[in-house]
Amino acid sequence: MKVKYFFRAFILMLITVIMLIASIIFRNLIIDALGLNDSVAAILGPILYGLVYLIIFYKIKINFSEMFRKNIKIKYVILLFILAFLYIIFESLMLILMSNLPKFDLYNITNVIKFKGFTQISNIIYTFLITIIIAPFCEEVLYRGVILDNMIKLQINKPIAIFLSAIIFSISHMNLAQGINALVYGIFAGILYCKGNDIKYNILFHSSINFITFLMISLR
Repeated sequence: MKVKYFFRAFILMLITVIMLIASIIFRNLIIDALGLNDSVAAILGPILYGLVYLIIFYKIKINFSEMFRKNIKIKYVILLFILAFLYIIFESLMLILMSNLPKFDLYNITNVIKFKGFTQISNIIYTFLITIIIAPFCEEVLYRGVILDNMIKLQINKPIAIFLSAIIFSISHMNLAQGINALVYGIFAGILYCKGNDIKYNILFHSSINFITFLMISLR
């Protein structure tokens, strides 16, 4: 049963990735066919990205009211923001060590006109919506709130469950360097979920990391 669930979770991840790639291709076709301006095109991507996850969440029947029933404590929000900043320092060191890894990114290979002709403002809109709002919510709900949570409910040893869910999360990035980074992050996020038992803190942690990174890149 436990092994069977791991493979089911793996298949769920693959289906999600395939749908995301299909949404990228579909978005590009719409942009070309309709000749959309930069601002509209920058918003269309996040909408399709979110729609993919909404379909997945609908199919697996997520109980959001149960998942988000607890109130957020401000002191934990501040602590998570500090932890996010410390994690970015750690992540930066990791990226330096991984700088010579072979370049492979399945999403970029399929995303043939990514930001083609986009203005800087449109790039900022697209990146902000995806990385700070939509991705942290969708990825944490799926990979920690569903996959990791169900592994724990199946009484899989917690360290093993954290590692297995992190592997699935890592593979979903379809990028070697990002995959290694996602594996490490997935372990951190899994520990956070097991300790806090509240997906909202995972979403805030994930969003804080991306927000700080976004600011650092934007202010260069």
